[in-house]
Amino acid sequence: MGEEKVAPAPDKQPPGPSAEEAKLLAQREKDAAFEKTVKSIFTDDGIADIRVTFGYDDTKDAREANDPIRAERFMNSLKELGFQEHPASEAAAKTLGVPVEAPNLRILTGQTKKGQMLRVALMWSALSRSGTKNIGVGYKDQLLRSDEAMDFTKKACAEAEVMIYVGHSRSGGGPDTYPPETRPAAGGVSSTDFSYYKKNRPGMQALGPYLRKREATPKLLSWTGCLSDEHFRSWFAECFAKKSHHTAVILSTRLTSYTPWENAVQGFDEGNMVALAIIHALYEGSNREEMEAKLRACEMDQLRDYDKPAWRLTMLPGAAPQQPAQVAEQAQAQTKAPAPATEGQ
Repeated sequence: MGEEKVAPAPDKQPPGPSAEEAKLLAQREKDAAFEKTVKSIFTDDGIADIRVTFGYDDTKDAREANDPIRAERFMNSLKELGFQEHPASEAAAKTLGVPVEAPNLRILTGQTKKGQMLRVALMWSALSRSGTKNIGVGYKDQLLRSDEAMDFTKKACAEAEVMIYVGHSRSGGGPDTYPPETRPAAGGVSSTDFSYYKKNRPGMQALGPYLRKREATPKLLSWTGCLSDEHFRSWFAECFAKKSHHTAVILSTRLTSYTPWENAVQGFDEGNMVALAIIHALYEGSNREEMEAKLRACEMDQLRDYDKPAWRLTMLPGAAPQQPAQVAEQAQAQTKAPAPATEGQ
């Protein structure tokens, strides 16, 4: 009989991390990514370029537009934090993508606790608080205001370090700076035609090309309309897939609400609360845990579900940046590649 061969014992692999350890490691990586992303907002010039769009905010009966008052309350809250309002210059307006005479444009600046600058440019969409006027005798001027707000939003998506949208999701149609498309409803009252927005996705179609610009997309982004996490998160992941940096994205997990007859923001305007929470986080230099604590406070008490927070903070990764060794290796491979054949060889 031949000698029996004994198979060598397999190398023992060290045990991998437990499920709990893996969860903690993943959380630490997310925390580090958020803090690195926020820090990068100030890295180049010590200034956070923040742009806020208030979309056309109609009531169900279309008689009122609430985005002018929401924008005013947002600005008042910034001023309470020490921000100062400044007139727009020709150069600033050009950078923001709108005419210097745009009546709904505002610019405010403040400082963080570390002395860095927070520069907030914002626009609202409505011509006036009278929805009847906006879609009636003032409709031509309303379209000009809506166009300006959308141009501002496009530039914000392409160039701002922090981009915030406060307004309707239009059932997934995307941010909207225009009076809504409507259809007849019971009792002769028109209502928003959500089927139009679901089919045509006008906001997403308008802003997608600007969000996809590789290095210019925001480092921190929030769209505070209803169910924005469900409507837009996977789309953002696709838009940001080729970036070489993370993007912190804050979106809503449920219908959001506000009470326009209340003069206060805190406790009465969930979208505005989130916009201000982001400003406060940058002002204080908050880490991820602190940011999420601020988001948990951005809910109306009567709508709060302690098992399902209204706001989700997601770090969307772009493409991993190439390491110097990878770049050198690719360059070396190109120099060694055979020369292309020429005619007659």
